[in-house]
Amino acid sequence: GGTATDFAADQAFSISGWVKPAYDGSEAARCMMLANNSGDPASTANDNYGWYVLGYNKTIYFFFGAPGTHHITMATDAAVLNTTDWLHFVVTYDGTEINSGMNIYINGSAEASTGGSYGTFAGKTVDYTLAKLRLAGRHWGNSLFHRFPGIEDEIGIWNVELDSGAVSDLYNSGNGVKANTVSSSNLVAYYDMECDGPGSTNLKDLSGNSNDGTLTNMPSGSCGSG
Repeated sequence: GGTATDFAADQAFSISGWVKPAYDGSEAARCMMLANNSGDPASTANDNYGWYVLGYNKTIYFFFGAPGTHHITMATDAAVLNTTDWLHFVVTYDGTEINSGMNIYINGSAEASTGGSYGTFAGKTVDYTLAKLRLAGRHWGNSLFHRFPGIEDEIGIWNVELDSGAVSDLYNSGNGVKANTVSSSNLVAYYDMECDGPGSTNLKDLSGNSNDGTLTNMPSGSCGSG
């Protein structure tokens, strides 16, 4: 909901969360962790405007931009996802419009990562007309590229580049603080994955920006009960 997560090419932002995949083998090829992009397969003119965080061959892949060559990417050099352990991730972008301005942190520390072949927006505008914010998926499609089989928790999105100190606080050796206690004035969306009650499909945005969501195609009891 809303436009709070529709970031422009020159706007810094950060995304944080905990994930535990429930896949391995070939299913690990492409699994969408969260996205705010159009991703419309029926229209190449509108395909992939926006941003997303993807599990790709058990690495974490961060995309931001527009179709064709007008986007920037960053991916961890090592496979970091597995079906056994919870993993804490933070991706950040500094608004410089080049992929060297992107960072990926895993379990509180900067992860060795490499930028993709396209390294600049080349002055392009990011068009969010058809975009929707989705957790554990993306706007279009039902293949593994478009969804995330597994568990997610404590998803936070900020309109600022978080520094290493904030990242450390969020992780804190596996006992990190809640996302709404870090750079709270810049928090634009926050989902602690607690429901309104048993059977509820409402997912509240606790940032104060009212970007509430609806749980779709998830098993009963998907939300916590805090």
